[in-house]
Amino acid sequence: MNWIDIPGCAGFYQAHPNGVIRSTDRKVHDQNNGKILSVKGRELKPQINHRGYLTVSICINGQRKQVPIHRLIAKTFLSCDTPDAMDVDHINGIRTDNRVSNLRWLKRHQNCSNRHACKSKTNVVGVTFYAGKHKPWRAYGSNNGRYTHLGYFASLNEAAAARRKHIQEVMNA
Repeated sequence: MNWIDIPGCAGFYQAHPNGVIRSTDRKVHDQNNGKILSVKGRELKPQINHRGYLTVSICINGQRKQVPIHRLIAKTFLSCDTPDAMDVDHINGIRTDNRVSNLRWLKRHQNCSNRHACKSKTNVVGVTFYAGKHKPWRAYGSNNGRYTHLGYFASLNEAAAARRKHIQEVMNA
């Protein structure tokens, strides 16, 4: 695959399947002296935003915006009827990996159930430890915004397996 025009930015910006955005060669009107200038296109330099996603600065309808690269790549290469109502998921959980093969459209609740990073002491999202219980590992999840208790388990692995099974059921629903 080669460079493809980004929807809504055709003729100005293009995306590549490996997750890179570039501006195109184009002619612009210099408002200072009235001349037409040739501007050479280039790969845009990405920046990491406060959430850890790569963004690029692009100009849309005369307004400069910082746009997440993964959304531009997904809009260009992945089909979706309502992209503004959907989240773009990084399949491997690495927020800076914007290759087409690593991106997919998901509904918000699916994407929230699919988190990879975890700051809990168990290092497993949706699993907590309750000392003093016969089965101290508790698994939980959510579906359509509703909290779901998945049960108590004798080991962390059993609780994590129950959580993974729940996520698959929610994703396939």
